[in-house]
Amino acid sequence: MCGIVGYIGSKRAADIVIDGLKKLEYRGYDSAGVGLIENGKLEIIKKKGRVVNTEESIPKTFNGGVAIGHTRWATHGVPSDNNSHPHRSESIAVVHNGIIENYAVLKKELEEEGILFQSETDTEVIPHLIKSAISHSMSDIHKKKREACYLHAVLMAIKKLKGSYALAILNSDFPDTIVCVKKGSPLVVSKSESSVFVASDVEVASSHGKNVYILEDDEMVLLRSDEVSFFDMNGREKEKDPMEYISNESADGFAGNPHYMLKEIKEIPQAIHETAKSVENCFLKLPKWKLNKLKKIIIVGCGTAYHAGLSAKTILETHTGIPVANEIASEFRYSNPIIDKNTLVILVSQSGETADTIAALDIAKKKKALTLAVVNNATSALAMEADCKITTRAGKEIAVASTKAYNSQLVALYSFALYLSVVLRKINSQKARELKSKIMETTSISRQVIEMGLDKIDKTIIDIFKNEKAVMFLGRGVDYATAAEASLKLKEISYIHCESYPAGELKHGTIALIEEGYLVVAYLTDSLLKDKTLNALYEVKARGAKVFAITNQELPKDAYDYIYHVPSIGIFSPITSIIPMQIISYFTAIAKDYDPDKPRNLAKSVTVE
Repeated sequence: MCGIVGYIGSKRAADIVIDGLKKLEYRGYDSAGVGLIENGKLEIIKKKGRVVNTEESIPKTFNGGVAIGHTRWATHGVPSDNNSHPHRSESIAVVHNGIIENYAVLKKELEEEGILFQSETDTEVIPHLIKSAISHSMSDIHKKKREACYLHAVLMAIKKLKGSYALAILNSDFPDTIVCVKKGSPLVVSKSESSVFVASDVEVASSHGKNVYILEDDEMVLLRSDEVSFFDMNGREKEKDPMEYISNESADGFAGNPHYMLKEIKEIPQAIHETAKSVENCFLKLPKWKLNKLKKIIIVGCGTAYHAGLSAKTILETHTGIPVANEIASEFRYSNPIIDKNTLVILVSQSGETADTIAALDIAKKKKALTLAVVNNATSALAMEADCKITTRAGKEIAVASTKAYNSQLVALYSFALYLSVVLRKINSQKARELKSKIMETTSISRQVIEMGLDKIDKTIIDIFKNEKAVMFLGRGVDYATAAEASLKLKEISYIHCESYPAGELKHGTIALIEEGYLVVAYLTDSLLKDKTLNALYEVKARGAKVFAITNQELPKDAYDYIYHVPSIGIFSPITSIIPMQIISYFTAIAKDYDPDKPRNLAKSVTVE
């Protein structure tokens, strides 16, 4: 999703902001832009396409020390130079992450005042609102008083907005300041001895100073090169202490791999090991007395995170005896869920900044449910606002298509299921330790699966997939959850139309899609459901389908056309059985000449509804 950076200091701001934008490219974007104060004047350079397009358009003579930058993922208006950020109104420039829900009403009011708009975006109303507010309140008085009037005007404009926003604002009338405001979208400030940096990503911000300030909703900050001042929405200055953020991310880039996605697949064993090793510390902070009173569990997520929740449902119900429901976050937030203080709502998100999941958290908290965030970012909004959190240790995931984060989420959720079953006295500690050791075994097994996959998944296998127009994925129980995630992986980076279905639903309509040569991928790792899934395979083969089976079972040779064997690890098989399709998806995208790290139309972190 869109990215924000800003810098104020003694160095060439253009270089620092461009470097920050490049670090945010992994989030997904379609255009980029920079706003600079140069010799007291506001200059804006913005281009459709990659950050480098904007970088090459910045004059070498621009050496000012104040700038803001943005990578845009289109919501309102097509990708274009005009729709790129920053947007301006005379001396004011704004970059914005989020969505202004009432922008159409505001735009109409501003147009009636004679303001002409240059873009199709919702963001452009913001600089015009600020300029309008300034014109009603500013006069030529003492600088400090003028600055106070300026901040007041920003607040008056912000109060008219409905929606979510992280904003960085430049004003050439105040060339030594940047003003930032946050509501619903992440924003982090870092300070060093002689400069201040702001970004929508804590890792990027912390690279410019280990002392970081994570902005809260309805908070405004005034940045100078030697000062950071915080205000509430009434303009009252407030104290805020920095936190020290030390990144555990390596700076090795591709580490010898052609793409981040392949690098991150290879990092799955480490991510599994680190997560399995660290979750016990998270469990120590959970309120046992509340867990003992649980009557219901709801797991909420989007995309890959939702699929991780689907996979965890079976083990949670089997080992705790508590009914578990899975909810897509965007549906949950509008469903008026029946939950109460005896409900545990588990919210799964790699970034911890997913807008729909954060909204689901707000609903759960209002209804007095116990909330548990499963996140890969311990300083994210979800992690900070939930009652409890389990932090996965996948490390930074840059490729848009999630791989190691998914495996880590499974480890965290499965481990929590075992912990909860001990708290509820459904299994004893010894049994839990035995099962926990099985989870730890998936570290070495995943390494085997990856090594085998990179050796075995060759052109012959990729040719099975690359020319398909559509692929169906089938599975039952936890295998259906894995099939759903496998389907998502293939479709999002190869652009092949893929759908997943519970194998038992095949005859209730889905089988109508099957025709001669149709490719069906089937997961069969659950021995109790193998025969039921085999029935579905015979049905599709009878109608001319090609079957690619991924299994740890022995299957009749007439049930498949291609077979891919994975090691068995019992109820924890989904942690490793997804890996072959992660690898196949990667190489299919390469075979089709697509960039697997940056699939079209997709963003890494979806911070808008």
